Amino acid sequence: STATISKTIANLIRLRRPGVKEDFWQSLDNCWPLHPVTAALLGPTSKRRFGQNERSAFGFLVSAENRGFKDYLLTNSAEESSYYLPYMFWEYLKINLEPAILASPDGHKWAQAAEAVERAEAKGRKIHVELAKSVALIELFKNGSGLLSDEETLFACLPNYSKDSIQAALEELKQWSIIAYRKHLAAWGVFAGSD
Repeated sequence: STATISKTIANLIRLRRPGVKEDFWQSLDNCWPLHPVTAALLGPTSKRRFGQNERSAFGFLVSAENRGFKDYLLTNSAEESSYYLPYMFWEYLKINLEPAILASPDGHKWAQAAEAVERAEAKGRKIHVELAKSVALIELFKNGSGLLSDEETLFACLPNYSKDSIQAALEELKQWSIIAYRKHLAAWGVFAGSD
């Protein structure tokens, strides 16, 4: 159910941000069909320099831009298992905001992340690409969100795959030097070459 995923993500956020209230999961759950991770990243994303001007969380939610939330609502059925997943938000940012992101202080990190995603697209299957996009998105916008790309978060980000298949895909992405495990964070990140 959506409550299970919302509780999982809220509990992970509360571990890193103890001031977050116990019933925070309900706020995340009320954002459905926005996935809880997507919802938690909207604020930090909209506060970035490229997110200024007419770009905002509100703009993402109501504009008819390609791969945006409104586009998703118009093209998907409203089943409980339907989510606007984090990898979809990555695609929205890439299609609609990449030039602005590249020109922003986040430009270098974005370029590294986009290159890692492109390598996942060239080498892997759908699961590898969705994982690479999810890891890249969380890593870029984790500040202020309480999120990291730990396994529990990634399991929640890809609810249509088994935990075993996600773990296997993470290992393959690691072998291909697309992502790296950051022991000090107990989370995955985009491989930067010097790790």
